[in-house]
Amino acid sequence: MDQFENKVKITIPEYIAEILATDEYDFNISKNTLCNKIFYAFHLTASDHHPHSKKQISTTLQFTLNKENFDFWIDHFPKQQIKNKSEYFRNIIFAYCNQPRYKREISLNQVSIERINKAIAEQKQLRIRYNNGLRIIEPYALLHSENETRNYIFAYCIKKQDYCNYRLANIEAISIMNAPFEYYNQELINGVKNNFDPFLSYGQIVKAQLTELGKNIYERNITHRPHIIKQDGDVYEFECSEIRAKLYFTQFLGEVEILEPTSLREWFTHGALAMAKIYTPK
Repeated sequence: MDQFENKVKITIPEYIAEILATDEYDFNISKNTLCNKIFYAFHLTASDHHPHSKKQISTTLQFTLNKENFDFWIDHFPKQQIKNKSEYFRNIIFAYCNQPRYKREISLNQVSIERINKAIAEQKQLRIRYNNGLRIIEPYALLHSENETRNYIFAYCIKKQDYCNYRLANIEAISIMNAPFEYYNQELINGVKNNFDPFLSYGQIVKAQLTELGKNIYERNITHRPHIIKQDGDVYEFECSEIRAKLYFTQFLGEVEILEPTSLREWFTHGALAMAKIYTPK
């Protein structure tokens, strides 16, 4: 492998290739962009040797360094006295993949995170790119979900005129503005930090009645499961936003009755009627 060529071709275990493929999909980026972001994040720090057993099923990873990273590589190679280009790049990929997913996401978004943290510290509004457009937000906290797979920016969105979560991988922090925070609410922010979930359930209540089977389903199904804050017999109050309830309680079918709020009860009613219509014998 030519040390001063921008093309990289290395052998990696299949499980590492699967992690990279999953991140391509989850972060919605191409393989080449992903590998360049990994190199940018680790090119100065990933020097430890990561053993690669020849007994492992392997595959080939190929990508091309972009101009900026190729310049880094040309400058970095003689300074570090790198003897084996393949091993060096394989170590970088291993260093990235050995992190939990939420840390991998952070590794890929260092520039945005620097701007987000600076805006938070200075309590300044931030211009971001989201859904191919520009938005202005007030970023209050960088948080990760309970199962430690994704990172979110809790913020106030000027366009939506509401508090919301932005997935870190779905935005690009463009610039810090001079405008100070206008919608900062310390009590709300502390509540979200201490009781974080991506659906912003803090302070929102869903009241529901569960059958015995419904109680078993609740105990068994932990994905998006809301916290119980009060129970009176078979009637429960959950700290739960409506969007979270729609994702979670639809799997209960007839083993749950949503009591409050009315808007959520009506949503489940319409869904149940539509399902009944589909399954009614013609």
